[in-house]
Order: sequence, then C-alpha cells, then structure tokens
Amino acid sequence: MIAAAIIGQPGSVVRHAAVLALSFGSELLCASVDTTGFTQRDDRDGKERFIPTDPDAVTDFDQETVDRLRQEVQRDLSGIEVAWSLRSLAGDPARELSILADRVNASTIVVGTRRPGLGKRLGELVEGSVAVHLAHHQSRPVLVIPLHPRPFRSTH
Repeated sequence: MIAAAIIGQPGSVVRHAAVLALSFGSELLCASVDTTGFTQRDDRDGKERFIPTDPDAVTDFDQETVDRLRQEVQRDLSGIEVAWSLRSLAGDPARELSILADRVNASTIVVGTRRPGLGKRLGELVEGSVAVHLAHHQSRPVLVIPLHPRPFRSTH
C-alpha cells in the first residue's frame, strides 16, 4: 500500500491508507515527491540521482524537509499499529508514484484531493490532477481521500 505524503496535508490521507493496509495485512509505504527536479536512474549501477529542474534554484526537499514529513506522518499514525516507512522521490508525482507502485507491487495507491485555493487550482489546470493521472495510467486501484469535503446542497 502506498500513500502520497505531503507536508501540511491533513492526516486523513495516511490514516485511511494505514487502516486499509492493516486490513490487507500489508505495510504502508508513504511516498513524497519533490517536483522541483527529477530522478535520473543509472542502468549500470542501479543508483538514482536527484537532478534539479533549475540548476540555479534551491530545492526545498532537503533532509530537514524529510525529517519534518517523517514527524508529521508519525504523528498522523499515532495509535495505529501499522508497519510503515517513508520514501522520497523526485519528478512528476503521478509518474513517480506509479513507478514506485510497480517496483514494490503495491496493492493500492492512496492520494488526497487537491488543496483549496486559486493557486492550486491554476496549477492543476496546467499540470492536471495527480489522482486523475494515476486513475488513467494505473492497473491498480487508486483511492482518493477528500481533504476538504463540501456537503451537498439541497436543490429544493
């Protein structure tokens, strides 16, 4: 079971993934994707290297960020007895989550819906939704957890 993990994301994403992983008797692999670069895979030695998209830019995805995310996931999973780990990836989130799911033969990929706000909506218009990309390019189930659900309004 893979859960997309993002700093500041509501804990419901990893919590739902953890409960599902427990019900399947599997471990939970939380994955975070740095979109400021990409991963270059070397076929000769099997190693992966982070390559920034803009060589002059300072990436936000450093060890401090990974440690902070690990603390958030640990807090979110408090009280849920599931074996879990955290993996850092780089590149297009849908592509990298898909590759990881293939590598570990994940049963399901769990992601959250988009964050609210105009900037995020505009970004989604340009880049597209990670959940939609995964749903269209995956052979395994993709579970989308609503981050900010809105109640239905009565039409009467």
